[in-house]
Amino acid sequence: MSSRINEIKKDLVKLQETGGVIMADLRKANDQLYAHLVRLLFWWLGAKKEDGYLESLYKEKGFKFKSKVKYGINFRPLLLLAYGINNITQQKQDVYSRALNKLLDEVNKKPKLFERVDIDKVVNFIKTSGGLDKLAGYKPEVVETYELDEVVAVSNGTVSNGVADTVADSNDATQ
Repeated sequence: MSSRINEIKKDLVKLQETGGVIMADLRKANDQLYAHLVRLLFWWLGAKKEDGYLESLYKEKGFKFKSKVKYGINFRPLLLLAYGINNITQQKQDVYSRALNKLLDEVNKKPKLFERVDIDKVVNFIKTSGGLDKLAGYKPEVVETYELDEVVAVSNGTVSNGVADTVADSNDATQ
């Protein structure tokens, strides 16, 4: 085996090691996000019982939104209140607002089940529902797959088959 192949193999091992850590961190972060959204929903349920309280918070922050949207309650101002206007994209606001509506539907359908909030059970409901995107009603895009030898990678202005050259070249450029 050439030294180039050995280097490529070493790079792959490093990518696999870091990839595993990244995916574990992502799963943990998703679980934390789900739990936070559940807590936020139950906080909102309590806060909305206080006449005008939420509206005064939104007004204080300068949030101007319709309270109702075609899919139910508009949770965008609540999300902006919780996460900050610069920390959540409009796309995430939409997904989370729709997902919170689905969770609220479950709470309203099964009030006895939610008398005592069990965050882990609700997080598990989100997971078994396919995550926030699916809960919100979005379907994952179908991505066509190709054989590796069909992949065309561009590296340093030249076109070559496969991705190994591109990965190796980009490693050289960053060192």
